[in-house]
Amino acid sequence: GQRDILGDSYLYIAGGILLAHAISKAGLYWLSGLVEGRELTAWTALRGRPLLIFAFVTFLALLIGLPPFPGFYAKWDLIHILASQDRITLLTLILFGALIEAGYLFRWFGYVIKREQTTERVACTPHKVAVVYVAVIAGWAAAYLWGNLSPHGNLLHTLPLLFALGFLLLEWLPVWIKNTIAILGMVAWFILGFPDYD
Repeated sequence: GQRDILGDSYLYIAGGILLAHAISKAGLYWLSGLVEGRELTAWTALRGRPLLIFAFVTFLALLIGLPPFPGFYAKWDLIHILASQDRITLLTLILFGALIEAGYLFRWFGYVIKREQTTERVACTPHKVAVVYVAVIAGWAAAYLWGNLSPHGNLLHTLPLLFALGFLLLEWLPVWIKNTIAILGMVAWFILGFPDYD
């Protein structure tokens, strides 16, 4: 119904939002099959499985529309188009809805990370876990594709994001080593970018 507003970008915007939601909801559906309980606190069982936590975070980021996923690029362009055409009421409703959605999903994430871990185990049947990982790969592939299609540049080509994602490979290291690497990385990035500051 908003094709007259979105113009040639309607497929990019609608497709980005729909694709992100489809992948994330399919992934969360299969991930929920691994969690035995139905309460939000039952999801704390994922805490002992770092790859499943990564999958969970990926699906939430896809659903919220955080960078570098397709929903981010799509919503970014949508917001710019609506603002340029003075559609402030519609823009406000979209941003308010996104804020409510993000609040709920961050609350869910908080339950998984901070609540006392349940004694229930994760039912890791190989085919269900495989489908979850396929959805994760699909989400990151879509992020790369939408980034390449974006006129604003691909966020997956930015060094700070790649540096942050590299910490997934360092999960086994002690915290003090990871913190030291993070601080050194931030200092190096500041030094590299300092000549460009005004």
